[in-house]
Amino acid sequence: ALCTGGSNDEAWADVTQAGLAREVGTASTKDKEVSSSSLTQQRQTRLSKALTFVLRHGAASQHLELDSEGYANVIDVLDTPAISLLHATKEEIEIVTQRDAKQRFELLQVSGLAFIRALQGHSMPGLDDTAMHRKLEPNDSQLPSHCIHCSYHKHLRSIQRRGLLAGGLPGHRNHVHFLPREPGDRSIISGTRDDCEIAIYVDLPRALSDGIPLYLSRNQVLLSPGVNGGIPSTYILKIVDLHTGRSL
Repeated sequence: ALCTGGSNDEAWADVTQAGLAREVGTASTKDKEVSSSSLTQQRQTRLSKALTFVLRHGAASQHLELDSEGYANVIDVLDTPAISLLHATKEEIEIVTQRDAKQRFELLQVSGLAFIRALQGHSMPGLDDTAMHRKLEPNDSQLPSHCIHCSYHKHLRSIQRRGLLAGGLPGHRNHVHFLPREPGDRSIISGTRDDCEIAIYVDLPRALSDGIPLYLSRNQVLLSPGVNGGIPSTYILKIVDLHTGRSL
């Protein structure tokens, strides 16, 4: 099954040429002349941001077809306004994917064709969570040791009252993101921002036993669509200030 995203696209970016230029920056003449083997950090960041938009949020507005696992043909990705604006090449996309510290993207070769997807962070409908990620079960012998969502003090009262919402707002993203280990664990590569201020610990076994779906992405991020777009506050075990270690 193919999907082309949905109405959430417009909430994420202005998809006119001018809007895309503001979001990812246009390719300078110098950038265009740089060979892929010496891809600059600035250009790598621009391409990464453009790929993130296209593969997580903007498929419909970019007229890009994804399959149910989130994959798109790399050739089609290169033809989207966001990527063609940067005059990107297939080799550059491969390099950005390989170098990405958070392992946001995954490449797949099928019958000589290259496909790419974002591993998590989507806001588009039509993707198959079970096909994309490992679904966790209550009797799973390899359950992560923790289920921790990191956020900011300004959201504390809302979290305590309303629970954890995907993307912080209803319909903003497909999943609430969690860490499978303690914040600061060096094996964590994705799933939180470095400047987060509070850690919300969720009762993973209880949530699974109660039928709340949870998945583990290939880059080791716990994901849940929750119930009606969120995880109720009744599943929160504790909330900790990341700077002081104090329970809130």
